[in-house]
Amino acid sequence: DAYASLNLRSHFINSKFCLSSSPAPGGRVQRPVLLQALTVMCNLMTTEIDKNRLIELLDKAEYLAGQFSGGYSGQFLSAEEFHTTLVDSITKLKSGDNSQLDKLNMWFLPTSCWDDFIGSDGQDLANQISDLLLKMTNDEARK
Repeated sequence: DAYASLNLRSHFINSKFCLSSSPAPGGRVQRPVLLQALTVMCNLMTTEIDKNRLIELLDKAEYLAGQFSGGYSGQFLSAEEFHTTLVDSITKLKSGDNSQLDKLNMWFLPTSCWDDFIGSDGQDLANQISDLLLKMTNDEARK
């Protein structure tokens, strides 16, 4: 867990909140470092939570996309081709390939291939996925 991996202890010393990064007495870190460490921990946890939620939603999308056939949308000649490519992209994302985020983002934007093949049956799911993907691709761009 992210908190345990940093091995941080909080103390009240001389009415100021300090942080000890090691068990040695008197090992203090200034407040800005504490805030920076907490920010990093929160960002890591948020990113992991978002990715887990995204994968859960993408698994639902993959199942739903597998129920459709035919059609046409830009780079895909059929719903079956889109489904196969979606499965491949989700598999890569699950194995840590975050470069898939941009591709997935394009597929789940409103009026994109997801809407062309799945339509209103998957609109709410697509909106949830798109919101998460937009957040995550913006987070990736800031790194």
